[in-house]
Amino acid sequence: MEDYLGARTRKAMNERLDEVRGAIRMKCAAVETVRDIADVTKHSMLAVPPNRERSILSVEKVTRTPGLFDAPWGHGYTYEAQSLYFENVDGTKVSVMHPIRTVFDMWEAELFGPQSS
Repeated sequence: MEDYLGARTRKAMNERLDEVRGAIRMKCAAVETVRDIADVTKHSMLAVPPNRERSILSVEKVTRTPGLFDAPWGHGYTYEAQSLYFENVDGTKVSVMHPIRTVFDMWEAELFGPQSS
């Protein structure tokens, strides 16, 4: 973070940020999937086409299970939990929890070292 904050120009900051993102991506490719999921769920769109392959090709590839407000009257208690899924570029449906857990595990290892179980 010191290198990023210590940059004198916006161009230098962006270059350093790209280097750091690249290093993180090399350690954990799921970071880019989480980034795509965040774009879709927050902005209802994917950011400007980046210089990288996407895990999600369009907003329509992100779906959720029925939730409380989708349940028939009187059955809401059975529909309270929602799950979010995305369709990978290869067509497989994946829960967003898998890449999110992978990223959390990477950061825990980076910050706290390998945890023994």
